[in-house]
Amino acid sequence: MKILIALPTDGMIHHKVVGTLLSIILNNTKHEIQTIVSAMAGIGEHRNVLVKEFLKTDCDYLLQIDADNPPPLNVLDLVDLDKEVIGLPTPINMNYIQGINEIVWNVFENNLPTKSKGTGLAQVEGVGSGVILIRRDVLERIQHPFTTVRNEDDLRVVGTDLAFCHKCKKEGIKIWTHWDYTCEHYKEIGLRTLCENY
Repeated sequence: MKILIALPTDGMIHHKVVGTLLSIILNNTKHEIQTIVSAMAGIGEHRNVLVKEFLKTDCDYLLQIDADNPPPLNVLDLVDLDKEVIGLPTPINMNYIQGINEIVWNVFENNLPTKSKGTGLAQVEGVGSGVILIRRDVLERIQHPFTTVRNEDDLRVVGTDLAFCHKCKKEGIKIWTHWDYTCEHYKEIGLRTLCENY
């Protein structure tokens, strides 16, 4: 298979992502890999530009890896499952939602993130796009897949990743995650926020 590994960045890539990416590429003997790095403002714009660039290639899959989100080294094994969309479980901090300050998983059911880890391959309502593997035919069907949904006051009501999942659902495309392939997630945080709960 031909795979485009795309990294949306703000100009920086965490060294753990660089190390993981190098290891994946150097140890790959099965797939043809291309890479692209984007450094521009706006995560939705990043992802949609990368999709546009992907569609100019003849690659079979797009693997997007965020600049702070190293996947497991065996992430390319997921290609063999031949699923339309697989987003990998990643811990996230929901403190951007007022009143919530906890670490949860970016796997969504009923528009809420999962608090406990699941097992194996599972079909889900939505996934974050920190590390996401998307089959080509999905991106050929959905225009501007990663676009934030805003309300009449121009406030974000649905982020790029869940907006993509909603579009997939409308097209009858199944969303998957695989709990045997959990990712790391590196963030700069104020340590006081972690202490306030103790």
